Amino acid sequence: MRISILVFVAIAALVPSASTAGEAMSAEYLGFARSIDGRSALYRERHHVERDADGRGIRVVLYECSDGRPYARKLVRYVDRAGAPDFEMLDARDGWDERVETVGDRRRVSVRERFGGRERSVELSVPEQLVVDAGFDDFVRRHWDRLAAGERVDFAFLVPSRLGVMRFKVRRHAETTIDGEPALVIRLALGAWYSFMLPHIDVTYLKATRRLARFEGLTNQRTPGGGHVAARIDFPAESRRPLAPGALATARVVALDGRCTFP
Repeated sequence: MRISILVFVAIAALVPSASTAGEAMSAEYLGFARSIDGRSALYRERHHVERDADGRGIRVVLYECSDGRPYARKLVRYVDRAGAPDFEMLDARDGWDERVETVGDRRRVSVRERFGGRERSVELSVPEQLVVDAGFDDFVRRHWDRLAAGERVDFAFLVPSRLGVMRFKVRRHAETTIDGEPALVIRLALGAWYSFMLPHIDVTYLKATRRLARFEGLTNQRTPGGGHVAARIDFPAESRRPLAPGALATARVVALDGRCTFP
């Protein structure tokens, strides 16, 4: 079961954007993580995004305690690989550090599980339909028509904690409304016969904008006891605003506070 949990925690690292293909994007917005039942506030995600019409650019995500203190940071670099950006993430609470970077026609993956710990790394060849971290959002938009029609779409997802790639499947699960807007619920699961025994992740996209509005399932955030947080993360439209001058640069260097804890 531990392997399955790690896999779904890795894919939980996907993050949303609001632009559709061919549109430039310069924005900042918030994601509010609560317990699955919605009763308890857990943490916040503060996204800073700047991408051109070709999709190239950068995203900085600050993970914050409910009082606004950032305890972790993710930096995503969108280069010329649609759906498979480079990224790095550091959690100041325990020193968890994971990175994926392009080295020629291969990808270098490295993980350090704690401050002072040993780094594990490997270089991998790039399979077709590779998805890395935030690139899942680009993958969904690229296959939107097939998913909306109810088709199953398979892909390879890079799982840094395993230093490897695993096969996943995604398909339409249900239709719903969020804040009065029609939305499509997409379910992710392992692409194997035993997937029915493992957790799943549901992501809900608004139909009109194809913007990810809600995430439900295991997240990549860890509890003090070493487990992983299950959460519902909402990304309300009212939290969105144009990217303020200097905000992205500041987010890249702001000090992280490792004293943050949440249930």
